Amino acid sequence: MVHALFELIYDKDYTVQKAALGSLNTIVYHIPRSTHFVNKQFLEALANTCKFKPELVKEYELGPFKHKQDEGLPLRNAAFSFIDIALELLYDKIEFTYIIDQVEKGIGTSLFY
Repeated sequence: MVHALFELIYDKDYTVQKAALGSLNTIVYHIPRSTHFVNKQFLEALANTCKFKPELVKEYELGPFKHKQDEGLPLRNAAFSFIDIALELLYDKIEFTYIIDQVEKGIGTSLFY
């Protein structure tokens, strides 16, 4: 069952990715040995979910005003939460440069869309 959740990170739909990462956050927190499903392809997909995607920024008209809503923010939050929770459990599988790159992506362009 856990393996299936790890596979859902490859799904094209960002809401499916967000739900899978949210579930994985809970599972990894409570069952640390479940991190043995993490592989290089999963880490690449996780890195992709950490990226700001301008196509997920929706603009809504509220009368005379326009409001931008970043629909990808919950997905990025779930990805960073997974990295945070699993950080101490995955130290043998991830390099610190990977984590630094993800943090740079998170605080880079996503703050000013």
